[in-house]
Parts: sequence; C-alpha cells; structure tokens
Amino acid sequence: MARYNHPEENVNQSRQGFFAPPTWRGREVPHGPDGTSRPGQAPVSGARAQEGEPDTVLRCAACRHAVTNAAWRIAVAGSHGHVFANPYGMVFVLGCFAAAPGCAVMGQPSDAFTWFAGTRWQVALCAACGAHLGWRYERAAGGTFFGLLLDRLVAGPGAGSGTDR
Repeated sequence: MARYNHPEENVNQSRQGFFAPPTWRGREVPHGPDGTSRPGQAPVSGARAQEGEPDTVLRCAACRHAVTNAAWRIAVAGSHGHVFANPYGMVFVLGCFAAAPGCAVMGQPSDAFTWFAGTRWQVALCAACGAHLGWRYERAAGGTFFGLLLDRLVAGPGAGSGTDR
C-alpha cells in the first residue's frame, strides 16, 4: 500500500533553487494564501479533491483499517490541509474530511486551544487499533468535520477489494 502523499509534501523538490521554504523546529511550514508562515496559521494549499478522482480509501497506517475516503476531503478556513503546533510545540499536519467512519471519538468536546475558531474538538482514534489519527471538530453553528493527521494515513484499495476490515 502506498502512503497517502499530501500535495505539498515534496515542495522542496519543485522549489529547489527558487527559495528556501520557512521552517519551524526543523520542519517546513508552507505559506498560506495570505503569506503567513507561522504554525497554526499556515494553511497548506492544493489538497482539494480533483473532479474524476478515483475512489481512494485512506487507511490507518498502523493497522490498515479503512478510516475515510479521499473524495471526502473538504476545505475548512480556506484549505484542506493545515499545519498547527500545540501548546507543547508539537507540529501536526492535518487534512480536513467531512467524515471518518473508521474513527472512534474519545472524550468530551473541548474548546481549549482549538485550532479552528468556533469549534470544539475531541480526540479521534482508529476504531480498530486505537492509534491516534487526529480530532473530530464540532462547529458552534452546527455540523462536524475531522482533522486527520496525514502522516498516519495510507492509501489503499476501496470497497470490493477484499481488504476492508
């Protein structure tokens, strides 16, 4: 199975010699549409689903359990992908998804240190193995979405392949 590659993942290869991307704690921080490059304020662009994109199941990298689908990618705060740092300085690269039926949600919703204004979050785990895959966000205005850690997802065959758990 191939690892789910984020469109901005190989940014240095395409930009070599053009400019040095900003870094924070040794990790590249992509520029957002407004030119920001601070963790927590740097949306990663170019990750929206393409029309006619194949039906690609995204699976837990630890156990290969089906988690979500590439077709369920959505833009939140102007982008599908985001780079954030938590209060302890850990940097996370998230992709936003409308649904993640392969996740189990843990804990009470919290608005402490939320990365998306007007939301409350809960931890999202792989429903099969319990690996931390990201967070489920509840909008104050109603509705939910998932912010999943892109480096913890791999692309795999869809339904009917005989590999779904």
